[in-house]
Amino acid sequence: MAGKCNREKRWQTILIAVLMVVCTSFAQAQEQNTSMVNYSFSYTGDVLGNMAGGIKQGGGFLGKGRAAMELNTENAGWWKGGTFLLSGATTHGIAAQEKWVGEYQSVDNIDAGGAHIYLESLCFSQSFDFIEFTLGVHAYDDVLGVHNTPNLFTNASFGINPLPAINAGVPTFPLTALGMTATWHINDNFSWTVSAFDTPLDFEEGNTYNTKWRVGTHGYTVATEVGYENAFGDKELKGTYKATTFYQTKEYNWGLHISLEQEICKHNNRVLSLFALGAYAPDKENNELKTFVAGGVHYAGLFSAEGKDEVGLAASSVRFDIGGGIKTETIFELTYKYQLNDNISLQPDLQYVINPSGGLVDDAFVGIMRFGIAF
Repeated sequence: MAGKCNREKRWQTILIAVLMVVCTSFAQAQEQNTSMVNYSFSYTGDVLGNMAGGIKQGGGFLGKGRAAMELNTENAGWWKGGTFLLSGATTHGIAAQEKWVGEYQSVDNIDAGGAHIYLESLCFSQSFDFIEFTLGVHAYDDVLGVHNTPNLFTNASFGINPLPAINAGVPTFPLTALGMTATWHINDNFSWTVSAFDTPLDFEEGNTYNTKWRVGTHGYTVATEVGYENAFGDKELKGTYKATTFYQTKEYNWGLHISLEQEICKHNNRVLSLFALGAYAPDKENNELKTFVAGGVHYAGLFSAEGKDEVGLAASSVRFDIGGGIKTETIFELTYKYQLNDNISLQPDLQYVINPSGGLVDDAFVGIMRFGIAF
């Protein structure tokens, strides 16, 4: 009994000490007129309609909300280069992929298949002069295969490359997992990243809030990435090129994915860019997705000289094996986004799905009206 009381007193002492440090740091930050903790809130809402083909015509509403708190250790007066991140998210609305369209690649990147409230990130990042690392709960695509212009599109394949997501089950929307990542900025142009991630449990496995961490249950994914960035010509046209390879320990499979982005024309805030994405996995039984290719064009500043609007045209295609036969699916997407102000955006989107899930249903024509709110 005495030992238990002593342990409780120790934890109380530690908790009081931590609270005193945080409160003192917060007061110092206020005196220096700096923000020790930054808060952010965002909400994305989609009105989705399947106008032809697919499983059935019709549609409904999907939504995703996110709240985050970020603590800067330098502003807290502790040390330079450290950041603690805590974020949570909620999804709700129709399961468009499962009940309306029936596609293999998700036409809507906030479609989590239903209503969920879950932990998104709980991690610490530290950066030095040329090395940075992240440890804790976060997503594979927070640090690997990160790109810019393809993120405009609502087709999920343009966000996270579908090959590591499907074949290796890497942590990505909506379920993140424990992982550690280190990036070495070799010089101004080249970088090298190595990482290791646990494979998250599904919601159906009792991981209701993404707080059930059974490390190693579904194996691990180790990955490495080489990145190159440069600005070419008098107008400094930015180019970003990345190659990533991964290995999943439980299924003993591996794959390679690449990301290429290049600005080809720039005038003030108006920028025309091209991008290409690709992925390959060996033709093994436990590799459901065999190949993925995508490409598109992105233009910022179509009607706005300040570059407040973006328009994009892209296509993505996958080759996969379901039920003992190789099948293909291709999606074309046209999208336009306008930033009304610093906090609100509108984005109409059209997609045509050829051979959904390899031809299980008729070709689908999908329309989405997206609005975004961020603070």
